[in-house]
Amino acid sequence: MEVTKTLKSALSTITGQLSKLKEELADINHQINVTGSLIQELRSMPLSLEDWGSYFKAGIQKRAESYFPGLAAGLLRHYRGDDPHNQRPWSTFERDDGSTPPIYLPDDIFSPMHYGEAMCFFFPEVIYERLMARLKESVGHRWGNEDLPTVEERRKTIAELEAQRAALLEKHRALEGEIEEISTALRS
Repeated sequence: MEVTKTLKSALSTITGQLSKLKEELADINHQINVTGSLIQELRSMPLSLEDWGSYFKAGIQKRAESYFPGLAAGLLRHYRGDDPHNQRPWSTFERDDGSTPPIYLPDDIFSPMHYGEAMCFFFPEVIYERLMARLKESVGHRWGNEDLPTVEERRKTIAELEAQRAALLEKHRALEGEIEEISTALRS
């Protein structure tokens, strides 16, 4: 009788511990979901004009970078029967009197199709400064979102939340292992 009582008490303790572990696992699941929701909320927020401007500046840089390979390639191909620039003699670039004739570039690199990229390549700061100044002047007061965290603040918060989520996921895996181990022992 004493053995049965001891076994029942032990089973009750194990079952209680298993129940506690399952509650803790449910709490961790909830924390993981909350962390994910906070990350999603931060990523879903609109941008302030200043933050939008940083992405606009990056877009200008990207367009500028896409322009140069065509410009360089144009200098190295035959154009209107002339040799590529890298095969032309020095006298093409400087006359005997020391004067320099104009250098003609392939027309296609200045075609309307490439104006945007050319402008971004040659005048990135002007494009950025002029547009941002005009936007601030004309729609800055209506743009809004200054009360929201900046993109930099969001990145920092998201990094912290992702670190918390990683720790929670590790704890989640450990608890699942413990629960499985206890459940397996109870089934045997």
